[in-house]
Amino acid sequence: MNKENSWKVSESAYLAWLDRCEWRIGREQNPLRIHTKREITAQWRTAINRRLRIGWALTSKVAFGKKALRQAEVRRTWKGLTMADNLRALREDIFAEGVLVGTGGTAC
Repeated sequence: MNKENSWKVSESAYLAWLDRCEWRIGREQNPLRIHTKREITAQWRTAINRRLRIGWALTSKVAFGKKALRQAEVRRTWKGLTMADNLRALREDIFAEGVLVGTGGTAC
């Protein structure tokens, strides 16, 4: 297994473990409450998007200097995934300047 694909196996195994624990404990092993394909797909997409955003964030020379990942390495890792097709827009989204506005509620 190559470096670019090893994260897929580890992330999939971790999500399978999480789902099993949730089903056994949170859903009381009820066969009628087993995770749906839609739930599993949503979890995997969320995990992949999180990994992609972390990868791009780690390419920041401003934040990491010489320790920053090379953009080519991140592109190679994500090559072929439809969620990663617009990497430039994603990178601009991650490092966009702006202000986070609250809803006026109290802080937790």
